[in-house]
Amino acid sequence: MTILLTAAALMTLLFKRSVLDRLAQMEASVMRVRAGSFTPSDTDARHDEIGRLSRALDEMARAVGDNTDRLEAMVRERTETLEHLAHHDPLTSVLNRRGFEEAFAQEQNRALRTGRPTALALVDLDDFKTINDTYGHQAGDRVIIEVVRRMSAVLRNYDVCARWGGDEFILLIADSSLASLSAIAAKIVTEIRGAPIQLDRTQAITATVSIGACMVGPLETLSSAAAHADAALYAAKHGGRDTFVVYDPALHGEAGHPKLQAGWSGEGE
Repeated sequence: MTILLTAAALMTLLFKRSVLDRLAQMEASVMRVRAGSFTPSDTDARHDEIGRLSRALDEMARAVGDNTDRLEAMVRERTETLEHLAHHDPLTSVLNRRGFEEAFAQEQNRALRTGRPTALALVDLDDFKTINDTYGHQAGDRVIIEVVRRMSAVLRNYDVCARWGGDEFILLIADSSLASLSAIAAKIVTEIRGAPIQLDRTQAITATVSIGACMVGPLETLSSAAAHADAALYAAKHGGRDTFVVYDPALHGEAGHPKLQAGWSGEGE
């Protein structure tokens, strides 16, 4: 009787080790895969049905993990692409209006912390409708792209250039003063005018811009600053174009009610 009990106990232990424990290990592997962990577990190397099933499960987990990684990478790439499209102008790759609004808010927060003032400028292509009507919209696009390239070459790496409208751009100039703002605006006007823009192999035109700029108060909103820059731009346009004006309420009136007197301009530098 004792021998039979001992034999039964040994058979139970052998069955547990050779079948039940291995099945429990496979079940644990399945639970890890279900939880999102695709790292292979200790593979059962035995050459029986359970061993082959264990190795097949590990291969499946590895394949699922690889496919999941590829899918997540594609999702991240697509998300980044959509994020870029949501905040950048497709023609010039600079920020669009939405992207600039976020950049302005971030810069205002920085200016509040550091006490270093920020400036804003509106840049408008002079007679752009005439360029489009005369040479076509593709030529107009080439002019816009080249104007952005020249402005970006003037700006510092921590300044921001954005497309505000069809032929209008907006600049955010950090750590600025009236003197540095005027210097940057004057240089942009000179750079745009300085060399003809090639439209194709045989045609080139000289483009000019008008700029309205303003210093931005530490608690000033974008709409308020843009209105001040727009009043200065109005003065620049009516002062002959191909120049810049820095906003002065005594000269240019309140936002929305501009006067025509010119303020700081490239001609006066």
